[in-house]
Amino acid sequence: MILYAILGLLFIASIVFAVMSRKDWHWLNLVLLVFVFMAGATGMVAMAQTLHLRKTAVKKYTDAYKNAQNLEKQANEAVFGDPNSSEYGPDSLRGVAQQIKLLRIGRGRVFSGGTASNVDGNIRFEFPAELPSVDDQSLTLQDVELFAFADVVQEGVKLPVGFVGRFLVVEQQPKFLVLERTDLLPNFQIYADPSASTWTLFERMPFDRHGVFREALKIEDVSDEDFDISEFRNVLATRFMPAQNFGLDPASAEYERILDEFCFDGLSLGKVENWVESQAATRINKRFEPKLDEVFVTYKFEKTSG
Repeated sequence: MILYAILGLLFIASIVFAVMSRKDWHWLNLVLLVFVFMAGATGMVAMAQTLHLRKTAVKKYTDAYKNAQNLEKQANEAVFGDPNSSEYGPDSLRGVAQQIKLLRIGRGRVFSGGTASNVDGNIRFEFPAELPSVDDQSLTLQDVELFAFADVVQEGVKLPVGFVGRFLVVEQQPKFLVLERTDLLPNFQIYADPSASTWTLFERMPFDRHGVFREALKIEDVSDEDFDISEFRNVLATRFMPAQNFGLDPASAEYERILDEFCFDGLSLGKVENWVESQAATRINKRFEPKLDEVFVTYKFEKTSG
């Protein structure tokens, strides 16, 4: 506003000066004086506006830069924890991920060789040997969810390979546990019979390793070229992963995808695609498309770098 007031006073003064000089000046001089003044005034206004816009833009940039730095600092603290600490904070993403990994490494407490029976709708799990009394309440199993596996004899050794379901401990005694069914497979009843199978209870769900079936068959070292997909698939479907264990139709697309996931694990995509193409007449899913996180690339260097 001050600039506009000054320009207004200068404009009035120039008009007065022009009127007073009308006898000595040509009228063109007066017109040029007015035009020069207006051009100069316009330039000054434009320059002032430019400086104001630049000042505003610089202030916005400075504020945005400071805000970005603060957000980056908060993001780093959220991911890594306190920057002054040599460890990941317990509330940071890395800290939480680390805790989850540590929890998944172990199986927690394991109770093997127990017999299961159905009692009034719940499962009574009998320990093979009486457990000592637990004085520390933090070590009790009351209200703890356990993962139950049925033991199957393989080559003379009992292995917990048949997942039965998740069970909540509602009563604990030195000789037995009473388990309440929370999440289970449709055919769990066949295992709740001491003559059929013993159970193994895990406090934490064990790792799912696809290669465990190849290890059981002692074919984990077979090369990609020599691996017989059809034979291995038949073993999975009849011995390790029959369709009834999943409550699925053997001819369903869902069951076929489950077998694909375990059967094709570790094989090259070319070998898988060739096999799928050769079995197109009997397959439901005509193509096998692995997830992006399941695809790996192998590089082979034929000679040293130059």
